[in-house]
Amino acid sequence: MTATPDAKNMGAGNMGAGNMAAEKLPLWRAITGFGVLAAMAAVLLSLTPTYLENYRLQQYLNGMAHEAGLGAASDDAVRGEIVARARELSLPVVPGDIRIARTGGAVKVEMRYVVAMNLALYRVDLHFHPGFSATIAAGAPEPAR
Repeated sequence: MTATPDAKNMGAGNMGAGNMAAEKLPLWRAITGFGVLAAMAAVLLSLTPTYLENYRLQQYLNGMAHEAGLGAASDDAVRGEIVARARELSLPVVPGDIRIARTGGAVKVEMRYVVAMNLALYRVDLHFHPGFSATIAAGAPEPAR
């Protein structure tokens, strides 16, 4: 029994390998794929600085939570410090974005702000919610609000 050329190529090790080598990716598909990847990279690079600045603000807030004078500082003073730091980081935080709640021996600071990013073809609103909770040492004076 003699094997036909087609039967030889259909062995377990060569199943379909001959047909796949002949097919190439069309040039337009490769260009489109690289274009999409480049666009995604450009969006990532344009949004990254804002996320890093928000991270730096959160780190600053975490440091505030451990400050000894936090319990004695007024709400307006705390807001002022936070807004000043946000301005240094070029973040659009205003005093109205910051909520401070004092209950018993704890202080909770919450913020909500939006950064509008205008990309080439699209506008993206990035919503951030940094904050912290801290326990005030016993015997610390209650600030004037």
